[in-house]
Parts: sequence; structure tokens; C-alpha cells
Amino acid sequence: MTSENEKSSFIDTLLKNNFIRIIGTLTAFLASVVGIFLAIPSFVGNTPKIEVRLQESEILTQKSNVKGLVSHYTYNGDTVSSLWRCRIEVANTGKKTIIGRGKHSDLLDDKLRIDLNPNFHLVKVEKVPGNSIPIEVDFQEHELNFKFDQWLVDEKIEIIGYFINNKALSSFAIPVNQKRSIENGEIIVVDKQNTTKSKEVFIDTFDPPIPLIARSLSVILLLAELAFMILFILSSSFKSTISFWRWKRIYYKSYIDILTKNPELIPKSFVEKFPYRDKFSKDEKALMIVSFNREIEKKFKIPVPPSVSPEHRSLSFLIKSLIVCFFILAAMGATFLCIIKY
Repeated sequence: MTSENEKSSFIDTLLKNNFIRIIGTLTAFLASVVGIFLAIPSFVGNTPKIEVRLQESEILTQKSNVKGLVSHYTYNGDTVSSLWRCRIEVANTGKKTIIGRGKHSDLLDDKLRIDLNPNFHLVKVEKVPGNSIPIEVDFQEHELNFKFDQWLVDEKIEIIGYFINNKALSSFAIPVNQKRSIENGEIIVVDKQNTTKSKEVFIDTFDPPIPLIARSLSVILLLAELAFMILFILSSSFKSTISFWRWKRIYYKSYIDILTKNPELIPKSFVEKFPYRDKFSKDEKALMIVSFNREIEKKFKIPVPPSVSPEHRSLSFLIKSLIVCFFILAAMGATFLCIIKY
């Protein structure tokens, strides 16, 4: 029991007398953690990474289902059975800029090569309007090639490719990647045609490293709020206030009834200050609680009320304490939502 009181007293003293020191310590801690979070990307996650996304595919030589109706298609004078139009997006999804030329090049050749499905022949490539990054695109029958000086993180290029296939296929086969053209890197091919596009998270609309900083600060803020909540709950003033109001809710009325029916149990010090009445004022009731008679505890089995200072046993202090708890919990909830949603 003594250790708990000492612990609560220590927390109260900490909150009352060392507030500025606590704020300074927390600020230094937050700055250190943010620094660590910002430094991590410099040491890990530097593998060059390119992601090839097949966004959509459309067959332009659709056969008619009408019986007796036959159609023939030619492309640049050559008869074709299937001509596909595909929208492909290529993005640097790694954590570093990819160098495409010079002695520091990340490429094994002078180009970034994307191998294509051998069942499809690439016959034409167009850049989608709006691509402003300086990347040259050329192609051969079964490969896409990209030439560039630097490909920055999160930069992407979108192209339209036209493919010929002389076999009866109901869907376009996604590109493949058989040759590794990035040194110590990887090329990932993803079919995005049948995936539902998720709503872009607000914080991710900003340029790096703002999303990382924002999420790091949100996590740290959540931990700080949790720590403050624990300190507040462990403080003796809050604990004793809750204990007092719990005692008052359960035993207070019975206690007053006993004193009303048994005036001889009223403490002498109280009788000297206040003449006995059948109905007690709020101040008189409060004094009786402070001057609790031990005989009542023994005879009527009512426990002693918790020892609480006058300002802490007031209803206003209880309401303020609960409001503080509510706002801390609300802040924690808002911070958590910011982490996972925004």
C-alpha cells in the first residue's frame, strides 16, 4: 500500500513541478525518433525497383457474332486476326534514383529492357500525352526498351502499345520479364486490369519524405498521448477522486441516514461547530465525511471514505478529470485514424 502511495505521489510531483522538464524531454525524444526515421531510408530499402503495370487491354479486331457475317482485318497491309491496344505504366517504385548512363549506371546495358510475351508481336508504341519525364522509348518485336539519364523515385511513364496475335485468345497476356537489366535490382510485372482502384491516401499526395515524416510524427504523437494518459490515470489526485465518488455513490446516503437517526454518533468537533439538525447542508455533510466516526464502520459495516483534499472531492474536479480523459482518448483516436486513413 505504501509503495502505491509513494508511486502516485511521485507521479503527482512529476506532473506539478517538472512540467517544463517533461516537455523538454519529450521534445528531445520526438526529435531523436524523427531523425532516426528519416535516416532509415538512407541505409535500407535502396534496391532499384521498376514496376510494370498493365492498366488495360482492348481487342480492336472484335469478331462479329452475327451468323454469316465475316470480317477481315489488315494492319499496314498485312492481314491480322487479332490487334490489341494496351495501356502500360512503368514506374520507379524503389527508394533510389536509377542512373541510366555513365560509369555509375544501375543498368547492365545502355537501356532498361522489358521482355514481352512471345505470343504477341509489338508493332507500335505511343507515349501518352502528359508524360514530361525525359525517357526515350523504343521497341522490338518482343521487348520494350527505355533509355534515360536518371529515373527519379515515383516517376512514371505511360505508353500505349499495339500488339498483333494470330491465335484465338480471349484476353491479353501480361508482359513477362526474363532478363535482368538492372544491377542488384528487380522488375515487377503487375496486372492492374481487374483490380479496383483504391482511393489515394491524402498524405501520399505529397512528395517524399513528407508522408514518412507525417506518419512517423503521428505514431510518436500517439505514443506520447498514451504515456500522458497512463500518467494521468496513475496520479493520486485522479485515483483518489474516483475512489471518493465511488464511495459516495454507494455509501453516502446510508451514512447520512445513520447519522440522522443516531445523532450521538456525530463527532463532537462537528456538534461544537454546527447545531444538530434533521437535514444537513452540503457543507455539513462534507464535514461529517471528513470527521468520519470509526464506530459507524464497526457497527454498520460502512467502509471509511477515501481521504481526499477538498478541491479533489468536488464535482467540478471530477467532471474536469473525465473531460481530460475524454479529450486524450479522442486525440488518440484521431491520431490513429490519421495513421491508417489519411
